[in-house]
Amino acid sequence: RLEYCELTADIVEALNTALQSKPTLKELSLSNNTLGDTAVKQLCRGLVEASCNLELLHLENCGITSSSCREISAVLSNKSSLIDLSVGDNKIGDSGLALLCQGLMHPNCKIQKLWLWDCDLTSASCKDLSRLISTKETLTEISLIDNNLRDSGMEMLCQALKDPKSKLQELWIRECGLTTACCKAVSSMLSVNKHLKVLHMGENKLGDAGVEVMREGLLHPNCNIQSLWLGNCDLTAACCATLATIMVTKQCLTELDLSYNSLEDEGIRKLCEALRNPNCNVQQLILYDIYWSSEVDDELRALEESKPEVKITS
Repeated sequence: RLEYCELTADIVEALNTALQSKPTLKELSLSNNTLGDTAVKQLCRGLVEASCNLELLHLENCGITSSSCREISAVLSNKSSLIDLSVGDNKIGDSGLALLCQGLMHPNCKIQKLWLWDCDLTSASCKDLSRLISTKETLTEISLIDNNLRDSGMEMLCQALKDPKSKLQELWIRECGLTTACCKAVSSMLSVNKHLKVLHMGENKLGDAGVEVMREGLLHPNCNIQSLWLGNCDLTAACCATLATIMVTKQCLTELDLSYNSLEDEGIRKLCEALRNPNCNVQQLILYDIYWSSEVDDELRALEESKPEVKITS
């Protein structure tokens, strides 16, 4: 791991030489170094030729653009050992994603974890992403955080997640310009998909209405969500009765993040009531930056004492 090492393009030739002499190398993390496209292309050509069975390649914040994506794609199609790729915080754009998908869709590619956060993607990328999610059965985790996918993009992803061939378990889609409008598609997907366990939808303007729309899907017997993140989603106390019902009914749910929402005393009390219910299996309730009174604070502390398996983080 060579993260934050102030490496530049000059180091790549030495790295490629090292790759040739290290057939046991499994992980290469060069994130947060100013490598740029020329160096990354050279590195990828070295990786294709190297005899190592590389499993992890992290190139976050390396100054990569779409120009490097053909070479990264070649690594994906040549290294069936590669299961974890992160190119987050690089401006590859929709055109770069299209090139990456050529490698990702190759039969040799066995990718499991794919992080594409803050990559300047738009809803135009969601057609390729949907094809990947619905056909690449090895893919279990994808991060699309901080990309402007919008409701139309999310609807395409939800359609892909309804495909029986999709085995995705974690979807990170925080801060993607989503609104209440996509929640019907999310609910429909949750009522069909049995594999998805982690859903991060924080920092999207879903609102109370969005939670109400998703209720049906979250409560469906097919839904196996274990971790649900709805921080900073414009929620109020008005949706807490629905959230409480989900907490009590959905025994697979163990983690719930509602941070940065104006739930106030009324909403927090409803959540406390749910936590006290013996049918509730939520073990981690995350409530950062929410105001409540000292009386409610006493309730929360008493609840933690009576149920030591429950952790309330605030």
